[in-house]
Amino acid sequence: MLSIKDNTNRVIYLDILRIVSIFSVVILHVSAPFLMSMQDNGIGWWWAGNIFDSATRWCVPVLIMISGKLILGQHKEEKIVVFLKKKLTRILIPLLSWSIIYFLWNNMFNLRIDTSFILGFIINAFEGHINTHLWYLYMLTGLYLITPIIKPFVRESDKLNTKYFILIWFIANGIFEFFGRLYVQFFHWSIGYYILGISLGREDLRLKKRIMIYILGIVGLVSTVFGTYYLMILNNGTFQDDFYSYLAPNVIFMAIGVFILFKSIKWEKFVSREGILYKVTQSFNKTSFGIYLIHPLIIDIFRNGYIGIKIGPMMFNYIIGIPVVSIMVFLISHIIIWAILRIPLLRKIV
Repeated sequence: MLSIKDNTNRVIYLDILRIVSIFSVVILHVSAPFLMSMQDNGIGWWWAGNIFDSATRWCVPVLIMISGKLILGQHKEEKIVVFLKKKLTRILIPLLSWSIIYFLWNNMFNLRIDTSFILGFIINAFEGHINTHLWYLYMLTGLYLITPIIKPFVRESDKLNTKYFILIWFIANGIFEFFGRLYVQFFHWSIGYYILGISLGREDLRLKKRIMIYILGIVGLVSTVFGTYYLMILNNGTFQDDFYSYLAPNVIFMAIGVFILFKSIKWEKFVSREGILYKVTQSFNKTSFGIYLIHPLIIDIFRNGYIGIKIGPMMFNYIIGIPVVSIMVFLISHIIIWAILRIPLLRKIV
């Protein structure tokens, strides 16, 4: 899950990786509008959007891997009912709350609370069409429901069995599904990342293996950038997102590379538990789930000028526009969620 527990037994690399992943989600959503057409905003902005979007495609897979490492790696035995009550409450309350918020926001110019409005909300919520980014909560709900089935397998099976599972997941999703030749999807793609998180989290890879993984990650990044450009040209300027897919092998390689990189860094040398960096890290950790939930709303407010001025990447040079606006959205989202967490009646929605 994106949210965190107490600070008594923190895994520093996961905390920092979670923050960076959430910031990358913000970058991904800020850069996305520039990808639809090279003609709309110019080739410079298209390339900026493509590079920043490609460079952050690993973020959602890594968030799932973090959940896998933390949840599947727990040694505490819990009854299924207890586990599901605890986890689903943390997901379903925010999901319902933010579904209402975004449905009201998206319909604010046609706001008539009547039977048809309520029915429209129910239908859109059931189909997952309230707001694009909320799909992640639906997906997490599914992962939590099958966790009691997966956890014994991961805990009791040897490493070879786990690696076999990851191999057939990669073949079925990362190769057959990506190339669209065969449809051999045995399970939802997120399960592979979920198990990959615990598998990589308990592996202590030697330097040579890590270097090979980093090389594959860099190849994955380059493939994403230029593969997307090639498909755009091949389709007469029409955007194709094949290389952006979370099923794509290039994205899988990037996600694994980023996870292993953050795991390998000795963060304790820079983030002492008594120092200011640790306090800052934990502050952003506590708001990370809320930042994910609220940031599209902040982007929309900026884009449409609801605060009296329109704020967007094109206010700046295309080289710095996307990261500058992403930082602004990220920090403002953090401040708002920080305030919400201090209101007892509202803290459960973030």
